[in-house]
Amino acid sequence: MSKVQIITTTESINEVIRHILEFGNFQPEEIEESGFEKRFEEARRQLTSVEEQLRAVHSLMDISGVTISPKGKLRATDWIKTSEEVVGESKKVLEEYHDLLESVVKIRDELQALQEQMKDLEPFKNIDARITEIEQSEIFQVDLAIVTPDQFKILKELKDIVMISKKLSEEEIATVIITMKGNAKYEEQKRQLRLKLIEIPPGYSPQDFYKELSGRASRLQSILSTERIELTKKVIEDEGRIREIYGRLLTVKDALTLLSKAVTSDFFVILEGYVPYKKIGELKSKLDKFATLNYKLPKRVGEKDEPPTLINLPKPIKVFDSILDTYGTPSYWELSPTIFLTITFPIIFGLMFPDLGNALMLLAFAIWLYKYYGVKKGSVYSRRLAWVLIASSIVSAITGTLLGEFFGPLLVGGLRELTGNPKMPVGPLYHIWPVSPSIRETLDPLLPIINIGHAIKVTLLIASILLFGSTLLSLVNTIKKKDYTYAIYHSLPFTIVFFVPFAVMMYGFTDPLNYFSKVGQLLGALLYTIFNLAHPRLYNPTYGLAFSLFVIFIIGLIYAWIGTTYISYKYEHESMGNALMLGFVEGFFELILLSISNTLSFLRILIFALAHYYLLFAFSYLGYVVAGYPTTTIGVLTNGGAIALIIVGNLLAAGLEGLSVFVQTMRLHFYEMFSKFYEGRGREFMPAKSYVELL
Repeated sequence: MSKVQIITTTESINEVIRHILEFGNFQPEEIEESGFEKRFEEARRQLTSVEEQLRAVHSLMDISGVTISPKGKLRATDWIKTSEEVVGESKKVLEEYHDLLESVVKIRDELQALQEQMKDLEPFKNIDARITEIEQSEIFQVDLAIVTPDQFKILKELKDIVMISKKLSEEEIATVIITMKGNAKYEEQKRQLRLKLIEIPPGYSPQDFYKELSGRASRLQSILSTERIELTKKVIEDEGRIREIYGRLLTVKDALTLLSKAVTSDFFVILEGYVPYKKIGELKSKLDKFATLNYKLPKRVGEKDEPPTLINLPKPIKVFDSILDTYGTPSYWELSPTIFLTITFPIIFGLMFPDLGNALMLLAFAIWLYKYYGVKKGSVYSRRLAWVLIASSIVSAITGTLLGEFFGPLLVGGLRELTGNPKMPVGPLYHIWPVSPSIRETLDPLLPIINIGHAIKVTLLIASILLFGSTLLSLVNTIKKKDYTYAIYHSLPFTIVFFVPFAVMMYGFTDPLNYFSKVGQLLGALLYTIFNLAHPRLYNPTYGLAFSLFVIFIIGLIYAWIGTTYISYKYEHESMGNALMLGFVEGFFELILLSISNTLSFLRILIFALAHYYLLFAFSYLGYVVAGYPTTTIGVLTNGGAIALIIVGNLLAAGLEGLSVFVQTMRLHFYEMFSKFYEGRGREFMPAKSYVELL
């Protein structure tokens, strides 16, 4: 990315803007120091009008449910005058929709108000007593209220008051309050607490009033649907004209943005902004006849501005930006973790969700999400999220196939797997399963249900690789930012500390066929070394390596202590005593906890894989019980009650657990990995461009 300054004449500015829009790779920036004091104030004022029309077009698309892409042609010699003409055209077109839009919005707002009223009344909808008639007795007063726990506690302490309540959530309690008329203390508290009271019209019980509101809402919903259908039909018929207006509005908006950020004198105009370095030559050739162009590469040190970030990624990888955007945009100075995420996210998800049947359900949902919300509704985020789910479901399908899981254990493993009895029959898919039984038996030692110790070591191997990789990326990022102090005194000691568990878990590959025993030997040697530092067995190679790794770990911790102390003392201006204390707490003690907690946090992969398996196992076994303990797998699969239970179990696994696994996969990335090397405080490169053909 390069910071570019464009100097042109007041006569050529409109032509320069035209070429910049056609170029489509220039992001304008505010100019703070130039020596020029004038601005294009008319452009700034007109920009407000254009944005207002764009909001109206977006509202039309949103209410009609029709997504329109910008397209068309535009001739412009004076961008301010052209924008005035485009705004006039837009008003003329949108005026034709004014009455219909106003009607739809009015009905929609009225319906939303009714739905809010029904939501408040819903906890009381089964009360069939007419409250106003009770109050007419001049003895009792009845109030319906939604109160907070604190308000409920205060009201409960009042005398001569009866409350019937139902907890709605942690923050809300539906309460029927009955008291004597003229209870002054209650009236005073009611005013002070500002209770949210539910009003019931005279002659109605809460039940009657709820039915009345429900009927009114149904009628409004019917009218709204009819009006929307008419609006949608009209928008589709007029799509070409709206598309052209939309494209012109977007184009003049970017043109006016360029003008509004420029500074001018009587004769010259200056524009500044960012352009990808490889595109400088192309911009120069476009503006050669109209302007002078200067540029410089941004520097990490001494620069006030943060350059925008342009990330060019292949489309299959770019879809994972939908997850990364939740964390934040990478700054110009740091590596984007999107490629890292593309590999690790589906793999971790697939390890926690290993079932071919459930993976196919997730795949079907992802395709529906892509087609309905992504394409039909025009949601870019939904399209990207759908692709993430598709990639994750494919890996889940692979792990499920390798483990022989298809909607639980019955269809492949059959009663043999369900009961643990080798004499029982297998499932109907056992002999046609794409992965042979011999391969599945080879993988058995890795399964937590077969050997929990081996499964834990595999999980810790994954954790050590990803955590060491994350700290290594932190070191690379700080060097890339030219923040050498932070690299030397923070990132490097962290990398050294996280290297140790990585080295321990990689040691097993010195003898791949005996991986688990080799890792177990080194872990045992480490444990011995920690408790027998005075008598290390250095003559034994494994114990010698354990001692070396322990020393490296301690050196890393002391290094982190010194580094944090130095940063606190020199850059945060702490006293030496405070700096040493902060260094010990943040650099030494917290790093020990961090290295342990981050590594153990990856055990959630194992936990969720077990939870997924045993959830389906439990429902399958319940089906086996309901079917009357048959001796054949088909006997379970042809029983209606058993099938119903298995379907419920799979819906829970694919729905609720699928969502939980997705959230936990995000958590592992955000908190255990990204927190070590990724800040996400950047801003996206958003260049000015033309959305129509410029004539």
